[in-house]
Amino acid sequence: MGFDFQKRSGARLVPDYRSRGVRLRLFLVASSLFFCIWLVTAIADPGLRQFFAPGSRPIAGGPPLTESERATGTVDTRLRPHDTEQTDSSHLAEVTAVPRPAIPERASEEASSVERTWSHGWETVFLQLEPADRDALFAGLRRVRRGITPETNSWQHVLASLDKAWIEYQAMAFEPLEKLEQDERAKWQLVLDTVERRWVDDWRPRLERFLDAASLGPADLSYADGLQRMLDPFALDLVRDDALISRSAERPIWFRLLERLSQASPDDLQRQSSGPIGYMQLFDQPRTYRGRIVTVRGTAVQAYRIDERYEETDVKGYYVFTLRPAGGPARPIIIYALELPTGFPAVGPLSSDGQTTTLNEELEFTGYFLKRMPYMARDGVNRAPLLLARGPGWSPPPEAMSPASENLRLILALLGAVGAAGLAVIWIWRFSPGAASRSRHLNGLPDQIEPLS
Repeated sequence: MGFDFQKRSGARLVPDYRSRGVRLRLFLVASSLFFCIWLVTAIADPGLRQFFAPGSRPIAGGPPLTESERATGTVDTRLRPHDTEQTDSSHLAEVTAVPRPAIPERASEEASSVERTWSHGWETVFLQLEPADRDALFAGLRRVRRGITPETNSWQHVLASLDKAWIEYQAMAFEPLEKLEQDERAKWQLVLDTVERRWVDDWRPRLERFLDAASLGPADLSYADGLQRMLDPFALDLVRDDALISRSAERPIWFRLLERLSQASPDDLQRQSSGPIGYMQLFDQPRTYRGRIVTVRGTAVQAYRIDERYEETDVKGYYVFTLRPAGGPARPIIIYALELPTGFPAVGPLSSDGQTTTLNEELEFTGYFLKRMPYMARDGVNRAPLLLARGPGWSPPPEAMSPASENLRLILALLGAVGAAGLAVIWIWRFSPGAASRSRHLNGLPDQIEPLS
């Protein structure tokens, strides 16, 4: 076996482990000391811990981003000045308004003719209103839902505009009846008469009573909420992709979605979410996802705050995030969020020269997808999906220790490492292959060996 043997007192041959045992013991002792030194270094160096556990700080709602999901570099998403309304032009995609079952679903095909005509009438009337009247209508309904009477002058102007639009709708709807058979004409005559009476005898008087604070009760709040939910998808139909968010036609639904976000809890949004949606789905199919609650994940690379308070809402400002989507591509998703989680890095306002707060945080946002919007980048005008969210899901980094706590931690770790090394040396020396031989050398051999019986 390659071992050296020595004769001990003429009794028997005993293998000499000394040469191999010394080398083995030295190797084990050196390995133990190296491990203890590495342990102290790892405790003192967070970077080394991150090397052995990359991505150990997950974002809310999902596992840590993989290395392929993390992106580097910066993205310039400064918006062009939009103090004037952006109109559709030849270089922007032309989109036809298509009714979508967005915030509430519209009347189904199985609904009665009266209900479908009533819904169609409101859609036609709403789209005929001037942008200022649509703004005033949404603002008035928002005030009523909060138990406050609308502003008198603007509400009276809205009622006059609504009454005029309903009269025009009725006239337009009655024209085709002359071409129908008598039975069919009588049927639709009854439907249109019912719709007209609903407006004249029920809804218009109730909308007028909104101005009377003394008579404003739960039934009025219910009417205001029902009308608002019916108008929401019509307002979404006015949203145009590839146009700036400053379009006056989009203001009502913009404020409406912000209002709904301010009233919804993060758990409610998660339950209503369609689930994680990728960049390409939102970019290529904006009309499919418009008004739906979706979840996106990625790395926020920059943000800034806009301080604006919207009348009769809980919104006092919002944060604009540039999110590099998980899994790519290297194109941004723009997020308008109402709040920041506790402990999140401070985000300042947009500076006069367009500078923003630089970030490198893995985030998750759940909110309403609104549109595909243009933004000014280094290479010109680009386009990005736009979400309105309440706030990001975020996991804070481990808290930094004070210098005194860090020093005490290092001392304790060093003492523990030295103690562990000492115990390892004793154990190795005690139970190494040469321990029995050393014991015989120390204790000596017996003067005589009794024969076996």
